Amino acid sequence: MAIQDIIEIIQRFEYIFAIIIIIASYIVGQIAKLILRKVAKRLTKKTKTSLDDEILQAIDKPILWAITIAGINIALLSLTILNNYNTQIITAARITGIIIGCWTTLRIVKGVLQWYQDEISIKTKTDMDDKYLHIFRRVINFVVYAIVGILILGQLGVEITPFVMSLGIGGLAIALALKDTLANLFSGFYMISDRAVKIGDYVEIEAAGGTVKGHVKDISWRTSKLKTLTDNYVIVPNSIFANSTVINYQAPTSEMSVIIPVGVSYDADLEKVEKITNEVIVDCLEHVEGGKKGHKPAIRFKEFADSSINFIAIIRVKDPTNQSPVRHEFIKRLKKRYDQEGIQIPFPIRTVYMNKQE
Repeated sequence: MAIQDIIEIIQRFEYIFAIIIIIASYIVGQIAKLILRKVAKRLTKKTKTSLDDEILQAIDKPILWAITIAGINIALLSLTILNNYNTQIITAARITGIIIGCWTTLRIVKGVLQWYQDEISIKTKTDMDDKYLHIFRRVINFVVYAIVGILILGQLGVEITPFVMSLGIGGLAIALALKDTLANLFSGFYMISDRAVKIGDYVEIEAAGGTVKGHVKDISWRTSKLKTLTDNYVIVPNSIFANSTVINYQAPTSEMSVIIPVGVSYDADLEKVEKITNEVIVDCLEHVEGGKKGHKPAIRFKEFADSSINFIAIIRVKDPTNQSPVRHEFIKRLKKRYDQEGIQIPFPIRTVYMNKQE
């Protein structure tokens, strides 16, 4: 038998061995996929969340392809005829591995976001997270694709340092041009994640050189909308909203105390004033819409002023929007009751004593 015949026989066995490796790797991949779908899912059923199910579903197909492509790479490297192309085969395998890693990452991100939307988002009282989920996914996709592109260029022998530097310079120029837009975008993300303010909350913020009060109607990617009690919208950039001092009148509860200053004459009996004022507070809370029924009334004497003894009446309301009508009714009822009881609310006066000398 000639040497050439022996070489041909060996090469035929190499081909058979390579095919066996490819088939075996595909079978191993299918077994791994089956284990994930059957055995692991039995374990995940014991958990209360579907997050692990989403992750398993995201990685089962990539595992099959990763094992199969690894087998193909080993099979190709085992062929003597391709010895001169080993470097190219290894490079192709690395690029394929990078692509599979990218695919796996994107599937996991999609699964996690789907879990968040199905289990977390529906439990929140706001739809802000729903609005930002697709933006967040697009940002992650862009970052992953950019990293994969750079890694593939590196495997192909392309000098990526100048490319990365150009991206950095270009990114800096874009960031400077879109500085305000990006500030508003990330401020919106911050407010959503911080959850200090939610849709529907009645808030007070410092803006436009003063204070603005209103219900939060929307937090978009650039601005937030506040609806005032006069039914007007105040549009506030997210960056100003996030950097302002915010008073949330509905956190931790929507109930609030309304402080109303009152003054009575120095001739008034303070025990009587306290008793009658408390009666008016109780009557107001019981019969005026928005008052907190059953709340214990309270007044606190504050100071000896120039023409009156001043105190504050503390009234509890169910919601910040109820404070104006409740205050309105309280002042009317208190004035009427004081007139009936002969309690005087004095005008601002000043008494001057003149010393006559002979």
